[in-house]
Amino acid sequence: MLAFLQFIPFLILVLLANYAERQQVVRYVVYALLALIDAAFLMGAFLFAIAGVLAPYMAVDFFALLGTDTVGMALVLFLVGAVGLAVLLPPVRRWIARFTDTNPASPVGVVALSFAAYYIGASVGQVLFVGGLEGLAALPLETTVADLLLTGLAMVLFGVFGVGWPIRRAWGDTLRRLGLRMPTLRQAAFAVGAVAAFLAMDYLVAVAWHALAPEQYDLIGRVSLGLFGPMSVAKAAAIGLSAGIGEEVLFRGAVQPRFGLVITALLFTAGHTQYGLSPATLEVFVIGIILGLIRNRANTTTCVVIHVLYNFVDILLLPLFP
Repeated sequence: MLAFLQFIPFLILVLLANYAERQQVVRYVVYALLALIDAAFLMGAFLFAIAGVLAPYMAVDFFALLGTDTVGMALVLFLVGAVGLAVLLPPVRRWIARFTDTNPASPVGVVALSFAAYYIGASVGQVLFVGGLEGLAALPLETTVADLLLTGLAMVLFGVFGVGWPIRRAWGDTLRRLGLRMPTLRQAAFAVGAVAAFLAMDYLVAVAWHALAPEQYDLIGRVSLGLFGPMSVAKAAAIGLSAGIGEEVLFRGAVQPRFGLVITALLFTAGHTQYGLSPATLEVFVIGIILGLIRNRANTTTCVVIHVLYNFVDILLLPLFP
């Protein structure tokens, strides 16, 4: 439940941003809240920087016990806060609008740009905070089925609320904007073929990766085990449904029509920091690009079917991997 509760303040901010499209006063409230969040990031950057400077003089360095990269954390938090504040400036938003389909005058667009920065910062920061991938592998997190499903629900809500339901769009218009419609038989058959192709690619990458960099391959495997624990059919189904539905509704459905194919694929990849800088990261980016192309040529629902089946079957086949 805690995994879901952390998203509620940001979901409320998304709803306020949609309401602010027609209410000037609410717009100022939204921008003020974003400025406060950005200021909190900058304050966090300052505190981590101070902790790094004072560490040699402290009897017990709390961050050293965790293995935290204080310099890295300070840099990430500073960049996120600085980017967030920059997005609040109209000239910056007009510049961003030159290579995206965002409206520089839209509060929803401002929130989307700010949230993109927060998302990347949170993804990178959580790894740095626990001491990199080795620290992440050592944490006894073991995400539960409920955590997975609630996280997927949060992503769906971000997508649905983000495009304006129920404030600016009716339910039918929301589904059309997200690209959610019944796939044709041809699209369903294509989805099955795409899943088979993704599985083959994943296996070939795993074989080559294990042969060329076995230590890194083993580390990423230990990270996944630490995050998700021993796999079962129920957990594989939860991962498939959570990521397949949640990520596709949010990224391909809501974000891609505004940020474009490549930026959306990069954001999608940034959410998989448990892979570090590895062949798996490149594979996630390639899959994100392919799913984005499918979204453009077919619909988001086809992407959902592919993503759900791919995750579910891939996890079940893991015992056959190196």
